[in-house]
Amino acid sequence: MRSILVTGANSYIGRAFSQYMGAFSGEYMVHSVSLRHGSWREKDFSPYDAVLHTVGLAHMRETAGNRPLYGQINRDLAVETARKARAEGVGQFLFLSSMSVYGMDEGVITPKTVPRPQSSYGRSKLEAEQLLWGLRTETFRVAILRPPMVYGEGCRGNYRALVRLAGLLPACPEYENRRSAISIEHLCAYMKETIDSGAEGVFCPQDPEYFCTCRMICRIAEAQGRRLPQTRLLNAGPALLRRFTRAGRKAFGDLVYWDEGQCSDACIQCGEVHRGGGPVCAAPDVEGF
Repeated sequence: MRSILVTGANSYIGRAFSQYMGAFSGEYMVHSVSLRHGSWREKDFSPYDAVLHTVGLAHMRETAGNRPLYGQINRDLAVETARKARAEGVGQFLFLSSMSVYGMDEGVITPKTVPRPQSSYGRSKLEAEQLLWGLRTETFRVAILRPPMVYGEGCRGNYRALVRLAGLLPACPEYENRRSAISIEHLCAYMKETIDSGAEGVFCPQDPEYFCTCRMICRIAEAQGRRLPQTRLLNAGPALLRRFTRAGRKAFGDLVYWDEGQCSDACIQCGEVHRGGGPVCAAPDVEGF
């Protein structure tokens, strides 16, 4: 039986993964631990084959006052957890990073795209990646996941804003755009697959199809029991927002991992397969409690 420790007992993704793995209870032992207080440092990590680190500071407005917190939680705590895992014989450490490390509002992210984060959140995630990658040994593998927007019931962040819009709008533009995204179910399946394979490297998981913001709003409204009519007469709104505001570019621009046609089982190959094999794995060009 494979044993997995999820750090971040109260995180959305951590809880979702533990629930997802309940369907495989005869094959896996999954425990979770909160890192909110220091008692986790006394926990024995040695029984576990893999640690999935889902702790992270996100979904809050960045200010000069809270900027240091991003480094303390997203970078320092991740590295401390990984060092403990390595010292106690855990074989694999999975780190949930983010598409935000690229610092892009629009464009196509390829294996040659160099991360240039523009926010404290993105910078702290990239700094954590770099330090974690340096902890690898022959017996301690590091898998870094850079998911795009995660969506699903109860999800926070940008998806929650779409849910609010779906409940408020009387009609929706018929404005086309393409964005990489991944459902929480696909992300959980991807993390399980990464653990099963023992893979090491940088992973960029996404859904098999790109995401269109307006179509997603309509789908959410339908799930709420509302039919939201679409019309191109409203397209000027998204077009102007996209042209003149960063928020508009993030909502209605095109930002994708390369490329949709190569997606399979919620995965995208971002480079060559690295040691440990696995679903899709690339050696990095390292530059919720």
